[in-house]
Amino acid sequence: MKSMRWLIGRSSLGWPGAAAVCLLLLAASAQYFLLRPLQGSYDTGPATPVRPADVQGTQGPEQERTHGRMQDNKRMPRQLERLGSIAAAHGIALAHAEYHLLDGNDKGVRRYHVTLPVAAPYPAIRAFIGDVFEQMPTAALEQLAFERRNFSDAAVEAQIRLTVYVEP
Repeated sequence: MKSMRWLIGRSSLGWPGAAAVCLLLLAASAQYFLLRPLQGSYDTGPATPVRPADVQGTQGPEQERTHGRMQDNKRMPRQLERLGSIAAAHGIALAHAEYHLLDGNDKGVRRYHVTLPVAAPYPAIRAFIGDVFEQMPTAALEQLAFERRNFSDAAVEAQIRLTVYVEP
């Protein structure tokens, strides 16, 4: 121990430097003796990808229900009429609506963005959106923005953007 004190005292590192060197040696030995043998245990070989043919028959009742509704409502004008009737049931007048096709592949599902500017009381807008989800499971809410011009106004202006999925 006296020789260790003499060696540390003569070097320019001092006690903090000697402690750092000891910790460095300890970490290197732990890396070599403890972690090195564990590295080989994680190599299980290449992963095998799952092909869509391997996953047949996994459709649940919710997917079948949604697929059935998409079959019933193939045309976008029917979807817009349904949106109008749901809005009218909540006392919301849809004076203007915009929709456009996002991707037009004929093999799969078509996606339409529907933008609805609405001015109505907040509870009516909230109930309208809830009923849209209940009656149109093929619709998804993309964006919802509220704006109230004055604090005393009962109605708020909302910009509702939905994505409606329709089979071609």
